[in-house]
Amino acid sequence: MFLYNLTLQRPSAIYFAVHGSFSAPRAIELVLGRQTSLELMRPDDQGHLKSLCFQEIYGIIRSLKAFRLTGAKRDYLLVGSDSGKITVLVFNPSTYCFERVHIETFGKSGCRRIVPGEYLATDPKGRACMIGAIEKQKFVYVFNRDASENLTISSPLEAHKSSFICYGIIGLDVGFENPIFAALERAYDPPQSPKSLVFYELDLGLNHVVRKLSTPVEDDAYKILPVPGSRDGPGGVIVCSMQHIRYKSLQSNLPDHICPIPLRKDISQVRGNFIVSCALHRQKGLFFYLLCTELGDVFKLEMECTNNQTTEEETCVLKEMRIRYLDSLPCPANDMCILRNGFLFVASEYGNHGFYQFRSLGREQDFCCVAVVESKDTKEPVYFSIHENLENLLLIEEIESLSPLNCWQIGDFYREGSPQLIIGSGRRHRSAWKTLRLGYRWTEMAVSDLPGYPVGVFTVREQQQDTWDSYIIVSFVNASLILSVGETVEEVSDSGFSTNVSTIFVQLFSNNSIVQVHSQGIRHIRPDIQTVHEWKPPQDLQIQAADGNASQLVVVLSSKQLLYFELDETGMLTEIQEVELTKEESSAYLPCVSIAPLVSGQSKASFVAVSDGVSYYARLYSLKRESCLKPISLQALDTVASSLLLIWLNASTFSKSQLVLLIGSHSGIYIRALVDPITGALSEQQSRLVGTKPVVLQRIEIQGKPVALIVSSRSYFMYLDNQLLLQTLPISYERMFDHVVGFCSEQCPDGVIACCGSSLCILSFEEDRDLFQSSHLFYSDTQNGLYTPRRLIDMEDASSSSLTNDTTNHLKCLLTLEADQRIQVASLLSQDGKAPWTASEEEQRRGAGGYPIGSAGSWSCAMEEMNIGENSLKCALHNTESKEYISSICCIRFSNDADSSLYLCVGVVINYALQVTNPWESSPAKDNMPSDSIIFPRSEVRVYRWLNTSDSKKWEYLHTTVVQEAANPSMMEWSNYYGASHLSFHVASRYRNEIITAMASFQGRLLVAVGTSLRMYDLGKKQLLKKTQHPRATPYKITSIETCYDRIFLSDVQESVFLYRYSAADNLFLCIADDYLPKWCTSMCLLDYDTVAVGDKFGNISILRLPPEAGTLIEQDPTGGLWSKEAPHHFQLEACFYVGSVISCVSKVEWTTGDVPLLFYATLDGAIGVMIPLRSTLDMELFPSLELQMREYRPPLCGRHHLAYRSYFFPVRHVIDGDLCEEFYRLDLEQQEKIVKELDRSIIDVHRKLEDYRERIRYPYLPV
Repeated sequence: MFLYNLTLQRPSAIYFAVHGSFSAPRAIELVLGRQTSLELMRPDDQGHLKSLCFQEIYGIIRSLKAFRLTGAKRDYLLVGSDSGKITVLVFNPSTYCFERVHIETFGKSGCRRIVPGEYLATDPKGRACMIGAIEKQKFVYVFNRDASENLTISSPLEAHKSSFICYGIIGLDVGFENPIFAALERAYDPPQSPKSLVFYELDLGLNHVVRKLSTPVEDDAYKILPVPGSRDGPGGVIVCSMQHIRYKSLQSNLPDHICPIPLRKDISQVRGNFIVSCALHRQKGLFFYLLCTELGDVFKLEMECTNNQTTEEETCVLKEMRIRYLDSLPCPANDMCILRNGFLFVASEYGNHGFYQFRSLGREQDFCCVAVVESKDTKEPVYFSIHENLENLLLIEEIESLSPLNCWQIGDFYREGSPQLIIGSGRRHRSAWKTLRLGYRWTEMAVSDLPGYPVGVFTVREQQQDTWDSYIIVSFVNASLILSVGETVEEVSDSGFSTNVSTIFVQLFSNNSIVQVHSQGIRHIRPDIQTVHEWKPPQDLQIQAADGNASQLVVVLSSKQLLYFELDETGMLTEIQEVELTKEESSAYLPCVSIAPLVSGQSKASFVAVSDGVSYYARLYSLKRESCLKPISLQALDTVASSLLLIWLNASTFSKSQLVLLIGSHSGIYIRALVDPITGALSEQQSRLVGTKPVVLQRIEIQGKPVALIVSSRSYFMYLDNQLLLQTLPISYERMFDHVVGFCSEQCPDGVIACCGSSLCILSFEEDRDLFQSSHLFYSDTQNGLYTPRRLIDMEDASSSSLTNDTTNHLKCLLTLEADQRIQVASLLSQDGKAPWTASEEEQRRGAGGYPIGSAGSWSCAMEEMNIGENSLKCALHNTESKEYISSICCIRFSNDADSSLYLCVGVVINYALQVTNPWESSPAKDNMPSDSIIFPRSEVRVYRWLNTSDSKKWEYLHTTVVQEAANPSMMEWSNYYGASHLSFHVASRYRNEIITAMASFQGRLLVAVGTSLRMYDLGKKQLLKKTQHPRATPYKITSIETCYDRIFLSDVQESVFLYRYSAADNLFLCIADDYLPKWCTSMCLLDYDTVAVGDKFGNISILRLPPEAGTLIEQDPTGGLWSKEAPHHFQLEACFYVGSVISCVSKVEWTTGDVPLLFYATLDGAIGVMIPLRSTLDMELFPSLELQMREYRPPLCGRHHLAYRSYFFPVRHVIDGDLCEEFYRLDLEQQEKIVKELDRSIIDVHRKLEDYRERIRYPYLPV
């Protein structure tokens, strides 16, 4: 088994954000650090963020900083990764990617506590940096310039300290004195050592680092911030603790200033506020910090300074420090950046990321707290009231985020011909259920009825320098409707166009004259509109097809003659040449023609493509003077062509362009071929079935770049993205296009006009989406959730086997499970019995700020019915008490039920808490520990029956079955040495206090996983009837269950997968096989009778298969190793691949009709990927060789070896990294030729293979 891995959706979680000028001097840009990739973004004039560059580093980013050398105009990027190397990157504007300037090795690879990379700090003047580990090690590097003004980096200087834990490192602003770094440290030997703030000084003269000073700080200090110094501020350090922030000056004779961190009113916060992120804004004469708390509250930290004149020099001394409440964000921020143009970027911890604009920097009526010196009492907390809405910030744009992605279902729920992904993402009040569809969506701007059924639609500008279209021409069988575009669209009669003919083609020439081609002739309208020239075809002949550009025009007559016109120096159309296409009799199909558009620096196109409407060929003719209308290329077709299109495609960040010929046929197949711009030779032909109707091709512009629109029973975009990949993506619109043309107006800058039946539709492209970024493959419809999404199951598929995955099944209703710890709100009204929340609570939860979670063991859970047809959510069930936690749900049809009704089994855990109360807090004496203070959970299964009558459709409660009673703590043998505080739920499992973790339907019965035990229940009148159980099916805890006929696959939280077989004769679960490698399973998907795919929390996807000989041995040994101490068989590892993040979902999907199923996976940080089985032995030989060559020519950016990265925990096996292979497009021609020479292939063959596997997820049909 060989698989080809492709990333469909990039990770949407952002962990680091730095700002600077990376591509050009004085540019305002952001670099976003995701877990394994870097992205450069820049805000445009309207405040929308546009992506300039995205690069996968094939490693884990641990820290990220920007720095600038003194006197330089651009910033460098400093990356600390898991490669054991420090990397300095610079952005190359010519290639639009980051390039390595220096990479220095200092330790082992991997995220280790003693290997530096976790903390990174730079000197504000760009002279040095310090990179540190969690424990012991720190290195200092000195930056300098050589004679060519290139950056150089010194050998590392050690600043190690044994037996010390580091909590943070910063670089202090000391002007041009010796650089000083500050670290928050604590010694763990002896254990009770206090935390200290340690200053390290780099002596540039002696080239060594000294531990200059160590001063004690609070034990709960967790973050340090540098204060601007020199002439802009007092310098020094801000130390953040749980209750307050403290300013410490570098001058020992100055006192500390302490300012309490304000708390919210009416909310119990025992431990204070936790500052999770900060942003510094600095300009001449002004600086301030923005501090974001764990609840999303943003405070502005202001520092007022005075100048202290000494005998030597003038210094800046802190006079007053204030903390002012600014606004409340919807959720905490991982990182924040303040830009020079007045914008604030917030990388949210969960939910969408925000891009804000400052309305003000604080108002007089906003809460403000002033710091005091250390000698005064500073223990009293202060409180503030939050803003109901944003007052000082204005949300400009949201960057959609799927993080954390918790669960999903994949299928063609809406009967659109291709599957959709319904995912549950977000947390608490920022949760949402999103329906993802592959491709892009049009926004309907206007719809108008027409007096008849049009045969064509055209748009044209009045002058070449115009930005917007001026006219819309709608063509009917015997007339044309002329519409003028302005503030409104209205019909006009004085435009110069003929209205009593059927228009075939309209074009604006370079001299601002307009040509209207109709069946009776050519109407040439001069710029003054008063002068009109007519050209008539020969008697008894009509024009059937036409096309042109700014200086050329070609028409095809009914006699199958091709006529070529040019615009001469006087502005008149002159016939240059004509040629007879064919002598055959005419058929029912019309001819089609397309001339290449003009590009920059070109006055005339060189080629025209023609199909005569009779033969099964498309020909390319030359338009050059010496060989005018001479055929130069020929493309065979399966049927007569319905449309032709010659288009220049170019990426938005590269000057490279490709001339592409697209051919659409009446059978719904389109053919794409590259045209040599010199010789006109056709190459790299590929064909695809795109629909059941004749294919119509149209050239449009989106975001100023050319795009080909392919219209059939489904519509597609084709364009060249920033990675130089030729992308083809479907478009979603509820109506089917008959005719379409590009449209550009002030209200709709990127849009099209489509004729759908007798309606004229104006559609707009989503402006906030960058079409030319290859990661944006999906668009979403969002419905807000109540709590954190946990489960998503199908109500209608309860009786089907887990092995069946029919994506064409129309699913009418899905059940969602949402659960989270109950939040604290200011006031809770009485519940109405219909929902687990009140209107006021819901309004507060959807407000600007987040809320802290309640006490341990209090839960908010709800199940909702997701009606696919109505696209709505309806609350079905909820927990009636806060102590009840819904851990699992399952739809089932019991075999002993005569009515075959649909039942819903709900696993409920009562008194479940994520942490155990520490009895030492109330009773410190070991001899008097109250063991009864620990409340153990009780698990039960509640059964509901679906009532589907004409009067009502609802779930009817049936009965409750207790599957695990809570243990009596007084009957246990307690260890007074360890105490009850060390009793976790894993230890409590020895006392059979385990919770329900998973449920599944199996042969008309219910399988329930209770901790490590597996039980089977049948339906009873008053409760579920237990039929059999296995007391220890897995060693630790069962996380999921998959069934197939008589086999049961169980995934363990730590010990991979176990395979059981149910013996009906003995009524026993018999263990057949297990895995010899431990895997911390988070998701599992059944592939076939013997194979299962597993995702673990370390980011590995593994495919396990039962050995072929095991099936025969199982039949020979009916006991299944019952008397053996271990499983008789072991799974074989067929494939393994490291993705880079926690795997949250794995599913097998039949994505393309008639094709083999694909393996889709999703990660917790919002990435979506697919593994495609390789088709042939030739592919199995090509791709491993190509991947090996790409590792040499495209090494990872931060020095981590690609093979080592993909083999992070287990060696990579039988999986090809398609993302690395697709970087073949970015290599120059010389490198590509070297690679294909080693592969014994051609460049065209490699391109074709890469596109073939990429496009297997784009089309609902197999390639032709």
